[in-house]
Amino acid sequence: MYSFNDLLKLKVVKNLLDAGVGLHKIRKTKKYLEMTGNGGDDFLKVTLISDGNTVYACYSDQEIIDTLNSGQAVFGIALEKVYNKLKKDVENFLIQNDYVNSSYPKEDRF
Repeated sequence: MYSFNDLLKLKVVKNLLDAGVGLHKIRKTKKYLEMTGNGGDDFLKVTLISDGNTVYACYSDQEIIDTLNSGQAVFGIALEKVYNKLKKDVENFLIQNDYVNSSYPKEDRF
């Protein structure tokens, strides 16, 4: 009889196969996840991302690991977060330097 975790792993394998990931890469990903986990439910905290060629383990929006390349860290940039942070920084700069209600011509303002 299969355990729930066995069924979950089969479902993950099926999803990776559907994404175009080959069995060899799926085995490497499984091995990586087994080596980095503690045998418990750690794997539930991982989001697997694949382009069909590489499989990445995403542990947070700050940490993405290439499971096929011995756990080499890669990075991603959430553009919306960069945009929001920059917008907030520019607004704070304008407020602190009194550009909002200044006498500078509009085209000279940020």
